[in-house]
Amino acid sequence: MPTNPTPSTWTLKFKQHKTTILLHVEKTQTFTSIKTELLSALQETRPDGVLNGIPIPQDPEAVIFARQIIDPDTAETTWESLDDDMNGDLFDEKSAGKGKNKTKAKTAGGIRDCPIGAGLKDGSNVAFAFLDEEARAATLEMGALGDKREWDVVLPTYEDVYGVEGLEPDPE
Repeated sequence: MPTNPTPSTWTLKFKQHKTTILLHVEKTQTFTSIKTELLSALQETRPDGVLNGIPIPQDPEAVIFARQIIDPDTAETTWESLDDDMNGDLFDEKSAGKGKNKTKAKTAGGIRDCPIGAGLKDGSNVAFAFLDEEARAATLEMGALGDKREWDVVLPTYEDVYGVEGLEPDPE
């Protein structure tokens, strides 16, 4: 069920190629429920069941997310998989019940599976992609997607946004 906007909800921008979908989410909402909302929005707006030439899956587990990382020195954008964070060492069930780590592991597992725990902010860009059955099986077998994955996101340039080409000198 879609989240109705309130003063405490965040708007996240989900991007795939040149498509951007805005969703209102709670900052502590699980990524599984956000994936369900994203698929619902896509299925309502794409009756042919295809987005940018890729079939829209029915299963939220076929959706993967990545957060935008901007290098402050070069302003270059890269993407870091959020699904790796949810399956990583912080959620290792074996370490959840031992001594001081018991509370830390439970807290990490409960917090990381939401926008605020993943380091997102209101208005953040989140890349999304669909995994086919073969890629999902390989991901489950390997346990992680890795940060080397290519994310199909085309961010607008200054010229795209403002319609201004580079300033050229007068031809005098």
